[in-house]
Amino acid sequence: MNITIPDAVLQENKIVEAELKQEIAIFLFQTKKLNLVQAGNLAQMDENQFQDLLADRQIFRHQDTDELKNSISSVQRKKSPLPRSVGMGSSGMGDLSERVDELLWQE
Repeated sequence: MNITIPDAVLQENKIVEAELKQEIAIFLFQTKKLNLVQAGNLAQMDENQFQDLLADRQIFRHQDTDELKNSISSVQRKKSPLPRSVGMGSSGMGDLSERVDELLWQE
């Protein structure tokens, strides 16, 4: 689908094509018509760039259950080992990196 917007409208409001695409993508994302990847594609940005744009505008990302599960799985696949803690500190506990799943991923 093509939408025609008169150049005069864009020029009068000092809007460039890339900015207009971003605004439309943000609107469709906020109204849950597009997911994060689709909106980023419409804005001609990669997922990280689009997330940064949303963060700059203090727009929070919404995810359905499947998207959240996919995000968690993606992070877990990329998960690099946590650094070992040095010493026991005042907690009296040793290396907490070995207990990361127990401490952070409780249902």
